[in-house]
Formats: sequence, C-alpha cells, structure tokens
Amino acid sequence: DLEILLIKTMTLICVLIWTLLCCCFT
Repeated sequence: DLEILLIKTMTLICVLIWTLLCCCFT
C-alpha cells in the first residue's frame, strides 16, 4: 500500500540523514 511505502521511505531517509549528521559531528 502507498502509506506503508511512504512510511518506509521516510524512515529510510531519516536514518540516512542521522547517519550523515553523526558522521559529520564526530
């Protein structure tokens, strides 16, 4: 379903952003 796909995509993007932030600040 579209909502599930959207949630998964948002979660993946959030994880990527957090990973980048952690890499930048450490």
